[in-house]
Amino acid sequence: MLLALLTTAIVRIGAGPIAADWLKPGLEKSFAAQTPGGAAHIDQVSLVWFGREGALGLRLEGLNVTDVRQRRVLSARRLEGALALGGLWGFQFTPGRLTADRFFAAVTVSPQGRYAIGYEPAPPSPPSTAEQPMALDRLLLELTGKSRPGRRFSFLRTLSLTNGQVTLHQAGGGPAWTADIRVLNFSKLADALETRADIVVQDPQRPAVLHMD
Repeated sequence: MLLALLTTAIVRIGAGPIAADWLKPGLEKSFAAQTPGGAAHIDQVSLVWFGREGALGLRLEGLNVTDVRQRRVLSARRLEGALALGGLWGFQFTPGRLTADRFFAAVTVSPQGRYAIGYEPAPPSPPSTAEQPMALDRLLLELTGKSRPGRRFSFLRTLSLTNGQVTLHQAGGGPAWTADIRVLNFSKLADALETRADIVVQDPQRPAVLHMD
């Protein structure tokens, strides 16, 4: 029965995005909670089936998040996030598609090395509950390897960031650096890997340019 309902829903959504503005209050509350005293607004929410990735998810139009001082901490003209259905067979929620266009994100790193959206550092976690960040080599292995249960990011088929900017702040100080992300694309479709990057990092001490085709 569940499989039949899921198949019917996918067929319906496959005909085109479905307006889902009834999700806006919950999503806005969730985004606002990412920064102390935050407020969030979304113009439009749609439920979308991404056939190439085999993923079901949401498309947000006109996202804007501000903090208690009315500073912009997160925004995007369009933001898409979708779960790979292939990962559900292993009872895992795994990303299948992540995209953002004309976006901005302010990120702050704490003295303990924890990252948080906004201009305030994340509070330290008790040692017993602190999450360990995924090692870079393992992340790259999952992204580029075959999709397997237990490897969350191995089901990611499309990652696309365009026309965006990320500023990194250190706790108690100004911006450490700013990255202008013109293009950052990664795709793993039909067993073919494709990457493209055009990023300029504005660092007073070590400016850098990443270009890859």
